[in-house]
Amino acid sequence: MKFSIIIPTYNSEKYINQCLNSVFRLNYPTENYEVIVVDGSSKDKTLEIIKNYNIKLLHSKNTSISNSRNVGARKARGKNLVFIDSDCEVNKNLLKKSEEILRKYDCCGSFYKPAKKANWIAKTWLLIEKKKKGIVDWIPAGTLIINKKIFEQIKGFNEELKTGEDFDFCLRLKNNGCKIYNDPKIASIHLGQTDNLLDFIKKEMWRGKSLIRGIKIHGIIKEEILSTILTFYHFFNLFIIIIVSFIDFFLFVIYFMILFIPSILFAIRKTIQTKKFTYLFNFFVLIFIYQIARTISIIRYNQFRDLFK
Repeated sequence: MKFSIIIPTYNSEKYINQCLNSVFRLNYPTENYEVIVVDGSSKDKTLEIIKNYNIKLLHSKNTSISNSRNVGARKARGKNLVFIDSDCEVNKNLLKKSEEILRKYDCCGSFYKPAKKANWIAKTWLLIEKKKKGIVDWIPAGTLIINKKIFEQIKGFNEELKTGEDFDFCLRLKNNGCKIYNDPKIASIHLGQTDNLLDFIKKEMWRGKSLIRGIKIHGIIKEEILSTILTFYHFFNLFIIIIVSFIDFFLFVIYFMILFIPSILFAIRKTIQTKKFTYLFNFFVLIFIYQIARTISIIRYNQFRDLFK
């Protein structure tokens, strides 16, 4: 068995059909890969849907998505592990192309592509996250392929992390001398990408809930030092804005304007990088909202307590 495709699910009825259909349409001999679905006690119709497919069904504690992925990896028979998220539609050449890449590199995958019907939010954010073809610092675990022996050597995904587990995983890979290769040609379509600003804020708040725990585990490293600094920049500036709003309106305006500066600079940089000049305002809006959501996440999830655990 060459590949084991591992798909964690939890209340995934909306997209699991499309995900599994794409997995079973892969341009690769079906006898050379298995499909493992690891469910974390879904309460919707997920289990009912997946019964229609020839898959291996496992169950996890649902303590984290890392737990589900690790459960699947332990039962996998394939030489290589393929991690796919349940709201993704995979590229038909995923396994064929990955097999070629893994002859040269230790881990491969790609950042996501937007769905055809995606709105400006999904399209803009996936442009922000997009990376060029080649060696990268990390790849999202929604489309990540790695040799099982290497996965076991670094002890899989960190189950203490609710979010940011893919970055932590890739960091440990790099620290073990492994190279991670990003190839946009095997990118999955992210069907579950948020399509309204309120959901975007909620999702980024949730994604940021392990920020301080991650810092405690591996420190502030060069790969994420800028994003960490910017999060605390917004955190302390918002704190100052609240205080000065009761003292001096002029100071309030000044600090409020200062709050926008990093987002404006990053929006300009991303516009130049992508050459999507009509996206400048879109980039600014989402980058700013992202930073505010991550800042609120520190408060919402009382993250400073993680420093003392």
